[in-house]
Amino acid sequence: MVTLDDFKDVLQNTDEKKIDNTLEKSAETSKEETVQKETTITEEVKPEVQKEENPTEGLKQEDNNEEKVVCKKCFDIVTEDFQGTECKRCNEIADNREKIITLLKSTKRENIDKLIQYMDNRGFFTSPASSKYHGNYPGALSEHCLNIYNTFKHLQPFLDAKLEEENLIICAFCHDLCKVGSYNVTQDGKISYNKEHPKGHALISLQRTKQFIELTDEEKQIITYHMGMYGSKEFSVWSSEYSLKELGDIYSQNKIVKMFYFCDDLSAQFLEKMK
Repeated sequence: MVTLDDFKDVLQNTDEKKIDNTLEKSAETSKEETVQKETTITEEVKPEVQKEENPTEGLKQEDNNEEKVVCKKCFDIVTEDFQGTECKRCNEIADNREKIITLLKSTKRENIDKLIQYMDNRGFFTSPASSKYHGNYPGALSEHCLNIYNTFKHLQPFLDAKLEEENLIICAFCHDLCKVGSYNVTQDGKISYNKEHPKGHALISLQRTKQFIELTDEEKQIITYHMGMYGSKEFSVWSSEYSLKELGDIYSQNKIVKMFYFCDDLSAQFLEKMK
């Protein structure tokens, strides 16, 4: 039987529990308020800390907005101390032009002078090699062709297949004639792709070269397939001038075609810079 004293004990215990619960809730609320206050203070201070951690942010922005110096002759963006009318790039373009013309004339190919004149008039020696990849600066196209020529010359002693000097010269300096007129270079040094330029790659180079000189069958093969897989229908919608099967068949017939592609790719990927 439950007595009055039992009820008193229950009530007393209940009141003590309520008090304990109230105290616990009060403590928890106090903790939450303290954390919220600390968080609020941290959030208010955080922007000031960030500013202190990045004291040069404004300076970097000013550096990025600095006006670039552009050579008025070749329109290259100049990085070295520049005084006078010609920059370092101008001199390199002139040197490469002289080397290439000397090599082309050494072939004694009929009408080679007309081909050289065409290259000069159309801006081959001053043209970029691309707008955003390797050689995206004035004069890079002729530099790229020289790189292929020199790379092939260095590697040829180690090959069991040979390409005559005359054939190498013609292929090295005519394989990318398609790029003449491909790029617009503005007076502030910006390079963009000419959207009005005819679509295609190696076949345009062949067409332009054959306007002036005759090509051997081997030269035609080398120029046609110099892009390797990048010129195949399976890989590129832009050029798509042959299938991978056709490329494989040519490689098995003539190792030199594959070697020329390797030299082209080595030059573009490892020897040439990008601005």
